[in-house]
Formats: sequence, structure tokens, C-alpha cells
Amino acid sequence: GLAVGNDQTFTTLCPSLTFLTQPSNHLITYGTAASFSVDATNALTYQWQEDNGSGFTNITDGGIYSNSNTSELNISLPTVEMSGYKYRCVITGSCIPEAISDGNATLFVSAKSIVITANAGQFKLYGDSDPANFVYSYAPALEGSDMLTGELARVIGEDAGNYSFTLGSLVASSNYSLSISSSTTF
Repeated sequence: GLAVGNDQTFTTLCPSLTFLTQPSNHLITYGTAASFSVDATNALTYQWQEDNGSGFTNITDGGIYSNSNTSELNISLPTVEMSGYKYRCVITGSCIPEAISDGNATLFVSAKSIVITANAGQFKLYGDSDPANFVYSYAPALEGSDMLTGELARVIGEDAGNYSFTLGSLVASSNYSLSISSSTTF
């Protein structure tokens, strides 16, 4: 700006805001944290924004978000539903205007693979009913309070012999991809 007083002219220099690095895409599997970062010259403040398909809005710290007012945004447990969300950072300096990163940084979250293994030794005698519930284990562990619902099943048939287990009605949220191990049979 320019100020005039007492026959003297003062010039105030305004350092320009420049992005040295833009935030880049982040590809993770559910259960992994994500972060986006920028490097900028002459930045005094940072404000991260997210576009979930409805336009960019400011992010505030809380829930899965932290450091929303720093050069590095952290997201502790992004879900598969967040895949495709875009992120950008608005920086301000000592002068106007602000600078905004390009908004092309995209989060990609893939489902966590869980392998279901039926416990060995499950059987019935010819003519009897199947057990009420098949027993199984799974690996790796689910995240937080996430859980499996439903029941394991087996291939239909009543003749004496071995039958493969199936996922039956066993499901988890869209953050998981379930498969069944063929290592045990009924």
C-alpha cells in the first residue's frame, strides 16, 4: 500500500504467497491414517478444506480430523465412503489476497480384506440337523467397535461327505471385503 504524510511517501511491500508443493493424492486401506500437506512461502495461516461432492468446506479439528489449521492435515480413520473426497489448503499471509492450493488432492480408501476361517472339526451325523451356528475365526482384526453380523453357512447337501463353508449371511460394513478360507470343511 501507499501512505502519504508530512511530504514523505512510504511503500509497504507485500510478500507473495507461493505454493512450493501442492497436496498430493493419498491411497490407503481402511484402518490406515491419511495426511495431506503443503509447503508454502510467506504463509501465516492455513485452513484445510474438503469437497465430498458438494463443494469445498472448511474442516475443523475433531472426530477423525486434526491439524486442520497447519501445513499438514491428519485424518485418523477415513472410511471407504470417503474415497474420492478432494482436499485443498487456503493460506493467508500478511497481505490480501489469500492463496488456494489446486484442489486436486484426492483420497482413495480401499476396503480392508478379512479372511474368515471355519473352525476345524465341525460335523453332524447323517440325518441330524446342522449345528445352530458354525464357529469361525477371522484375521486381521476389525477396527474399533466394528463387527461382523450374520451367520456362516455351508454348501447344501445331506449325503455323507465333506462340504465347503460359505459366507452365508455373514457381513461387515462397506469398509471390509470378506472372503472365506477353504482350509476347513464341514
